[in-house]
Amino acid sequence: MLPKHFESTLYLPFNYQSLKEHFEFLTPDAAPVDNVKLQDRSVWLILQGEQLLVEEKTGELPSFKPEQLRAEPLFIGLWRGLPCYVAPYSRSLSSPAGVVALDLMADEPLMSLPLLSLGALGRQLLQWQKNSSFCSSCGAAMDFIAGQWGKSCRGCGREHYPHVHPCIIVLIRRGEEVLW
Repeated sequence: MLPKHFESTLYLPFNYQSLKEHFEFLTPDAAPVDNVKLQDRSVWLILQGEQLLVEEKTGELPSFKPEQLRAEPLFIGLWRGLPCYVAPYSRSLSSPAGVVALDLMADEPLMSLPLLSLGALGRQLLQWQKNSSFCSSCGAAMDFIAGQWGKSCRGCGREHYPHVHPCIIVLIRRGEEVLW
């Protein structure tokens, strides 16, 4: 479902531009106040390893919370105006009825560019959530910092933030030659 070419590098997968018309990235503490009731009118970014669970008929995010979901969902923002929660789903379980798993790492992903990008963001956030449960300095539990994605240690007060790994791709040419 990816286009054959992109008008600009701004619209490549995993780029904010591919999400901005569909998704508003918010912090976990910005979740709707009546979280439990609103979860019935939300969308669910459910990840089973590198697989994104989507509704079989529409190819969209499920609008229901799977019963077998054991992990606490994490509010990440608004997907097309609806509260969006991300949560891991055990690889040992089969997909719930009416839901199929699509591979985020496929050469030809079977989902829209915005959904692919949101799935990748969700995967990163789940990894951050898993790796930042306890302080790397003292081992105490970590809590989210209000209004941010950072976490603060209950024991030593140290703050931790999601890692940013910038990347640059360069092509060096001299006339018709390319540096390998």
